[in-house]
Amino acid sequence: MQAVAVTWDEVRAALEAVEAARQRLDYADHPDLVDAAVLELGAAEKRLNYLLRVARKNGGMSRGKDLYCR
Repeated sequence: MQAVAVTWDEVRAALEAVEAARQRLDYADHPDLVDAAVLELGAAEKRLNYLLRVARKNGGMSRGKDLYCR
């Protein structure tokens, strides 16, 4: 398995994606849009959880340093 680098920028972007998906869900006014927002939120949360799990496995993150997971 190839090593995966996790940076603060990736985590920050994942947090922003979760927040944006939550806002879309809050303002969805059609059942199809609600379904899409729920799926988008789920995917964004899974990505964020993955990045945080990799960071924890590697002992945390420090600003400016990439973390690697095998």
